[in-house]
Amino acid sequence: MKRSLLLLFLSPSLLVVLPACDDGADDDTADDDDAGDDDDSLGTSCADLEADVGLAAVTSWPRITSCGNAYFGAANLEDTAHLHGYIEVVEPVVGATHSVVFDGSPGPEDQVAGRVVLDQGSDLSTTLCNDKDSPPGPVISRSWNAVSGTATLTVDSLDPQGFGEHYGTVEFVDVVVESEEDGTLCPIPDLTLTELFFGWDPI
Repeated sequence: MKRSLLLLFLSPSLLVVLPACDDGADDDTADDDDAGDDDDSLGTSCADLEADVGLAAVTSWPRITSCGNAYFGAANLEDTAHLHGYIEVVEPVVGATHSVVFDGSPGPEDQVAGRVVLDQGSDLSTTLCNDKDSPPGPVISRSWNAVSGTATLTVDSLDPQGFGEHYGTVEFVDVVVESEEDGTLCPIPDLTLTELFFGWDPI
């Protein structure tokens, strides 16, 4: 029995070029989500957010600011992450609490207007409550808005000089933030900001 020989000719248009295996090292290609991630775009998962800004250490972020009635913020040492917000205080009374419920559901009797935002970028806390110099301002690369949980401001004491300034504490409980870019939801560790000084306004 004769055997036929079947020859296959591949057209150049059918050739498939496989990329080289990624060794996980960082490189000069943006958005390739490699291990180093120092030249890639910011990640979109909660794990990426933690890696980018160190949320686990938010309770010890050193850059704390406060002013007005009532603005407050906490930023990491590099000033690349800034958790900041506003809680309405019409008239400070020692011991009074003022709560913001971010999902819009019926809240406690002390519920007031307010918002909380987590920004990523650079020089983020340079302008909040700043009355000493005029920096160029923050560069924001991504923002996360609080969409659930509560933030409560407690008026701890009044300034003895009697000009309306007061000291307060802000407590975050079960706060979840949502990325403006893609809707990713991430929890913020419960935290308390103490010895905040309110009631004064930057010039």
